[in-house]
Formats: sequence, structure tokens, C-alpha cells
Amino acid sequence: MAAKVSKSVNSSFYVVGIGASAGGLDAINQFFENVPDKSGFAFIIIQHLSPDYKSLMVELLTKHTHMKVVEAEDQMLIKKNCVYLLPSKKTLTVKHGKLQLHEKEKVALPINTIDIFFESIAQEYGANAVGVILSGTGTDGTKGVQAISNKGGVVIIQDPATATFNGMPNSAIGSGVANMVLPPQSMASELIDYITEPDSARSVRLNTHNDELVLREIISLIRKVTGQDFNHYKKPTLIRRLSKRMSELSIPGAEDYLQYMNENVSEIKFIAHDFLINVTHFFRDKEAFDIIKEDVIPAIIKSKDPGDVVKVWSVACSSGEEAYSLAILFHEYLAKSNIKEISVKIFATDIDRDSLEIASKGVYSRTILDNVPGQIVAKYFDVEGENYRVNPEIRKMVVFSHHDVVKDPPFGRLDLISCRNMMIYINSDTQKEILKKLHFALNLKGYLFVGPSEHIDIIKTSLEEVDKKWKIYKCVSKTRLYEQAPYFRAMEKSSLVSGLGEKVKNPLHHLGDLFKETLLEDADYAGVFIDLNLEIKQAVGNYKNYIQFPDTNFNFNLTKLVHPDLAVALSASIRKAVNENIPVVSKNIKLHLDAKTRLVSIHIKPYLHHGSYAQQFLFIVFKDEVSRDVQQQVLMKNKITAEEINRVNEVEKELKETRENLQAVIEEMEATNEELQSANEELVSTNEELQSTNEELQSLNEELHTVSTEHQMKIKELMELNDDMNNYFRNSDIGQILVDRNLIIRKFSPSVTRMVNLIPSDIHRSLLDITTRFKGVDFIGDIGRVIHTGASVEKEIIMDESFYLLRINPYERHDKKIDGVVVNFIDVTRIKRLDSILEAVFKTVPSAILAAKALRNEKKEITDFEFIAVNPACEKSLGSSARVRLSEKS
Repeated sequence: MAAKVSKSVNSSFYVVGIGASAGGLDAINQFFENVPDKSGFAFIIIQHLSPDYKSLMVELLTKHTHMKVVEAEDQMLIKKNCVYLLPSKKTLTVKHGKLQLHEKEKVALPINTIDIFFESIAQEYGANAVGVILSGTGTDGTKGVQAISNKGGVVIIQDPATATFNGMPNSAIGSGVANMVLPPQSMASELIDYITEPDSARSVRLNTHNDELVLREIISLIRKVTGQDFNHYKKPTLIRRLSKRMSELSIPGAEDYLQYMNENVSEIKFIAHDFLINVTHFFRDKEAFDIIKEDVIPAIIKSKDPGDVVKVWSVACSSGEEAYSLAILFHEYLAKSNIKEISVKIFATDIDRDSLEIASKGVYSRTILDNVPGQIVAKYFDVEGENYRVNPEIRKMVVFSHHDVVKDPPFGRLDLISCRNMMIYINSDTQKEILKKLHFALNLKGYLFVGPSEHIDIIKTSLEEVDKKWKIYKCVSKTRLYEQAPYFRAMEKSSLVSGLGEKVKNPLHHLGDLFKETLLEDADYAGVFIDLNLEIKQAVGNYKNYIQFPDTNFNFNLTKLVHPDLAVALSASIRKAVNENIPVVSKNIKLHLDAKTRLVSIHIKPYLHHGSYAQQFLFIVFKDEVSRDVQQQVLMKNKITAEEINRVNEVEKELKETRENLQAVIEEMEATNEELQSANEELVSTNEELQSTNEELQSLNEELHTVSTEHQMKIKELMELNDDMNNYFRNSDIGQILVDRNLIIRKFSPSVTRMVNLIPSDIHRSLLDITTRFKGVDFIGDIGRVIHTGASVEKEIIMDESFYLLRINPYERHDKKIDGVVVNFIDVTRIKRLDSILEAVFKTVPSAILAAKALRNEKKEITDFEFIAVNPACEKSLGSSARVRLSEKS
């Protein structure tokens, strides 16, 4: 059931409780190095401290954060952006927003200070409580995070792989309430993102069970439209992808999203593709591919004869990078070994047709090949514009096809199967079915390559481990796992005789059967065939004399079906036979049957690495040594004294007590083993869930990388534009000032300092604080009018015998809104002087003056120009036309 969110007493900010023990100091430092100074959170650290030494944590932590770090005091008010530390010899709780210190009781058992504090903030702050578990031993904090989760708070646990001591993190993860499992340096940013994420994402997360029916409808709708069935996918994986998509679309609830899907068919195809988390790279996990290159491929090739074909299956190949990587490795080895008689065919399959289309084209961007060695790129890829295409020699080695490994039958006679990081998204039952298919498809001595977090328990007995870390296995047995087992044949006599229509046998052709039948009847032997899990697969002979079938709770474990006295010796003998791989004989095992005593011998022969059989097994032969009547006769013939009889009775009594104690220990061990198996299955499931989350994060990282690349390009363009603006301002004689609506200076050119008293540090200051060198102009008023009306202002001003044209234009944004003004000061002193010269020289030439004025009115900065003046008065002395050259110095 989803956690009930409780209202917090103080909902103005979040309170983050951090529990740590051994090895926690480094984790705490890494955590706070990544916490913003103004996060708005209050942090309270609970550590297991020695009562005999003063803690230096305040001084140490201050070096890693700019927040205030203090040791907690009784009745201290909790404030945001502060860090509080638990003093030694104290426990800590919270009440009414204040810290409550308590003396630690002196008791024999350890006090779980982290649990006490976490339960306190869960009660006080409810959904605003955050519990963080870092490195440490033991289980302190587990109950506390459960309390926080029950109140709707957030639980973050350090990734055990990054913890110096992983006891506390593993225990907390086992509670099943973790919202995030992260390294310490990632916790702060993820916490902020989690808290600030849209309501749609969190509502799905909080109401998973309530939305179960809606989720089923979504899956059904996807299957109807696309044919892809996600019923066998893990529900948390689907919910995370749905919440992400709902967040992007700002859709509040699952039912609203279902309605949106019904109205938009394209969305159904989009979310189906999003469920298929396509995360793959060339030579992903280089160390794993090195093992394939150095150990697996040479072994496969050496097992082939000239003319043979090596068959490989890349399951869930996505966009083809993994399949092409395998093809390149095989090609490299064949070329290096100069082998031309053996060919390689790689079957690459997926259920995503869009990914298969990309894979079949074999065209990839340069960024995808960043981690591929340069010599491989040069040798096996052809440049096509900005992209790279896999060359034809490699492409013809790979066949891409649509195939659903869950529903469709597998390929056969394969030498290598690569099925990596696909089963982590699939539920456990479907995983078992897939593993059976993969085992069926493998050749004997073929290889299976799965993801580092995937497990093959159901077929483990048929495979040999090649590399434990990277989960590479070799098939050593072809047991027919796809059939129902265990089963019994010939357990009842009626099953041995058909009665009707039986074919008449020639005794000469069945001497072996006659000998076995006669021997079994005469010697009272029984043979039992068991697997390595001690489960009976078959039995022959008079097995009912040794195997007791219970009326209820029937199982196939041999040790559960034999007499308790025999079970002890049988278990020990089987362990010895398996561990040492030798036949083991145990004689004269005494069975106490009420008033009777019976002696039984067992002969165990292991078949663990026998090439003649398709699977590993043990064969056990049971035989009665001496009947009770014979034993009594032997005892009567011997003269036994009363003292010897008493001694035998004492030994038998001790033996009986020992046997009872041993049986009790065995039962306890069996119960403990069952609990450990259950815990192991839970941990395996948790690990797979974490791996699937990691895959999604990698997918998200690729999306962010793309966005980052786009942003980098934009930044580069902005930098170039900024350089252009700076050079323009530095080299322009026109003085300019950019002012926003609040009269704050944004930018100015160096030449404007002749008119306005500005220095570089005045940027971002108010123009009201700056003085000008000209008078008689309502400078600030003119700027205000332009901002409010949008109409430009233009006027001439005089300063130090110089003339300037003051022009104030509105500053328009891309959306056409006015966000300030652009002030221009244009020096027109030369133009004014030229006006004076022209008026003095050409008083008799009005047309020339008008021409000069016209040029001035065009607002051109004239320093030197020519014009032709035609005047009848000058014609006699200067010719038919007069060329007059004027300049500023004239």
C-alpha cells in the first residue's frame, strides 16, 4: 500500500537527518561538498561517537561547507541552512521545532541513536523529513527510515559499493523503502531534484497501487496499437518512465495521461518506444569485451573445422552497436590468425523496429564512436559527411531481424549468446523462461554473456563460470530444463506393465534386463537418481523399503523422504562425494524402528564431470546388511556380561541424545538456509532494480549530453557575438550607453566618457548616480519619456565648444517590448564648422550653400569633400567652370 503522507508541523523547510557510523566521515564530507550554501534545508548529523573522546567534527566539517556548523544544544531552535551535530553521550529528538538532548542510558545493549532521531523527525515533520543513511556497520537507522517513509518523507541511502562499511546501507536497502541509492557526492543534487520535481511524477510514485488498474489499461492500449506487450516488465520501471513523461507533458495524474493517450495515437507509440530503454555503446564495458576477445572467441574458433560457421545471437540488440562490436572482434581474430575457411554469422534481434532500422543502416555519429579506438574506427568505418558507416565487410556478418525473445522460439545451435542488461527490466518468472530458451539455443560448450547484475540461477548447474564479474558462462550440460521436472517413472508396478497389446520380447535380446530384475529381487537393492539439489529424479528397485512418502506436504528432497537416522549419514556422505568427486560407501547405518533395529548400507557414486551424460547427478544404492532376526541370533550366541550390557545401553542412550541434538541442529540450519535463500532473492531483485535505474540514468545522461552540446554551441555563438559587440564599442567614435527600464547601465562604449562621467565599474549602477558634462538638457527626463512612449528623442548639445547630436532610441527585445533605451552621442563639431565656412565663402553662391547644408542634413560626417560651383561672376577669371576644394583647414 502507498505511504500515507502526513502533514508536517513545520512545513516551511525540510529537515535532513544524516545517520553515519564507521567510515562515515569521508561520506559526510563528500555529501556537504556538494550541498548549496542556500539550500533551504536544515541538516542534523547523528553519529556513533566514543564517549571517551571529544569530537572534532565541528572543526573538520567547517572546511567542507560554508553553512553554519554547530554542536546541538538542548532547546536549540532548528534553522535552515545550518548543520547540527550530535554531542557524545547524548541522544537527540525534535519537538516543536527545537532540539531535545537526552542522556544516553547505560545499558548492555547498544542504543540505536539514529533510529530514535529518525522516528522523531518523522513524527515532527512528516513529509518534510528526509533520512540519509551513510557508511556504518549494524542495522541502526533501518527502523528510522521505515518511519520516515511511512509518513511520506524521503529516504536516501549510500550505495553500498561506495561505503567503507556497508552494513547499515545494506540493512536500510533491505527494508524496501529507499527512494534513492546513491554515492554521497550525488545525494544533494538528487534530493533537490526529487523535492522540486513536478507533482505528476511524485503522485505516480506515491500511488503506484491505486493506479494499478490504470497502468494495466495503458499497457493494454500499447499492446493493441503497437503489438508490444509490457506485462512482463517490472512495474517500478514502467512507473518511472510514465512519471517522467507525465512530468514533461505537465499531466497531473495517470488517468489524465490515459485519456491523453486515447486522444493522441502518436503518444502511444512514443511511450512504447520510451519503455524500451535503448542504452548501448560500442564495446560497452571494455574489460568484459577484452575477455570475449582473448578467451571466448579463440576457444570458439578452435572448436570449429574448416567450412564450419560460427553462430552468434545478440539478444535485444537495440541500435546494433553491440552486434557490430562482436563482429569486429571476430573479424580481427580471424584476420590475425589468417583463418579464411571459417565464417561468422551474427543474428541481432530486438522488438523495437525503429532501433532495428538504425542498426541495419549502420550509420553512427562521431560522438557515439568517441570511446572506440582510432585504429578500429579507421579500419571498420567509412566517413559519410559528419557521420560514420560500418563498412560492408562487417555489415554482411550481421543479420538484423524483429524477434521477441519472450514469445518467439529461439535460434538453435549457437556458439555465443549475448543478452546483456535486458532481463533486469523483466519480472522473475519471465526471466526464468528466457534463460531456459537461451540454454536450449546454446551448443554444448557454447558461451552465454549476460549483464553484470543479471543472474542465471535456474540454469546454473548446466553452465560453467568463465568470468564471475562480467557474467560470462560456458555450457557444459544440455539438460532439458524446459520439461516439467521432477517426475517419477516406474514408481508403481502398474506403471511398468501396459497389459494390452504388449510386444512379445526375445529373452536372448534382454539378458541385461533379466539379470538386473533377478538381482534386484534377490538382493533387495534400491537405486535412486538425484540431482545436485538432492531432488529425486528417478528410482528403481525396492525403493519403498528406504523412501517414506508422507501423506501431506510432499517434496522430492531425498533427505526428507528417508528415515531420520539414515538422513544424517546420507547428508554427510553426499557432501563428501560432491566435494571430493569420489564414490562414498557407508556401511551398517543403524536405523531405530520402534522396538526393532535395522542395518543399512549406502553406496553413492557422483557423475559430476562425466562426458557420457548430459547433466550432473548422483546415483545412490541402498542395501539391507543384516536383518533384525539374524542380528538377535548372533547376539544370543555370544556371551555378554551384565557390565557390557549396561555399557552398551549407556552408549546407546548417549547416541540417541546426540542424534536428537544433531537432528535439531540440522532443522535449525535448514530453516536458516531457507531464510538466507529468501534474503538472497530479495537482494537479487533489489540489485536488478538498481541496475535498471542506472540504465535509465544513462539514457537520461545521453539526453542531457545532447542538450549540453547544443548549449555549448549557443554559448560559443554568444561569446563571438559578445566579442563583436566589445570590438564595435572599442573602435567606434560614437558614444553609446545601454540602459534598462530601471535606468541601470548595461553597457557603454569608451568614447562616451567624454560626455558622461563613466568608469568600467559603473556597469550595473543606476544612471541617476552618474553626472554628465553637458548642461541645459533634461537627460534623465528624455530617457524616461522614450521608455514610456517608445518615441525617439533627438537634439543638439554643446559641450566645451564641441557640438554633439544626442539621439535616444528605445531598446526593443525580441518580443517587441521596450526594456530600456540606447543613448547615442554623435560628434557633429566638424559639420558645424563646415557650415560656417560655407556660409562665409559662398555668400554669393546660394546653391553651393544649399548643397553643403543638404549634405549636412544627410547626417554624414564630412571632413573633406569637393563640389563644382558654376558662377557667372567667376567665369571670366577662372574659366567656364570653377573647381573649389574646401577642407576644414581652408
